[in-house]
Amino acid sequence: MTDELCFISAVESARRIATREVSPIAVVDAVLARAAAVEPALNLFAMPLFDAARDAACAAEKAITAGESLGPLHGVPITIKDNVAVGVLRLANGSAAFLDFGSSSARRTCQNSPIRC
Repeated sequence: MTDELCFISAVESARRIATREVSPIAVVDAVLARAAAVEPALNLFAMPLFDAARDAACAAEKAITAGESLGPLHGVPITIKDNVAVGVLRLANGSAAFLDFGSSSARRTCQNSPIRC
């Protein structure tokens, strides 16, 4: 079932997490294992946040266990391209020329964006 978790839709993953058929930790572990397997060939991640993903999965699992209200994609792992302002993460736009662009620059971009970060 582990490999299957990498190929189901986000909606199906969320349904399985919400009904406790699978834990968010198992989903993240499956996705991270798949990412590790294909990363050398595909070079997918400019800034991998795998530890943060595991921490978020643990927090999602605790919320489920505590019976908290869940959002529609609670516990579903995602990736975000580095051209989207997210907190203080860098905004490299896929270019080595912008590797140092981030932190306070990202906050300013985020504050001026119509999209809330």
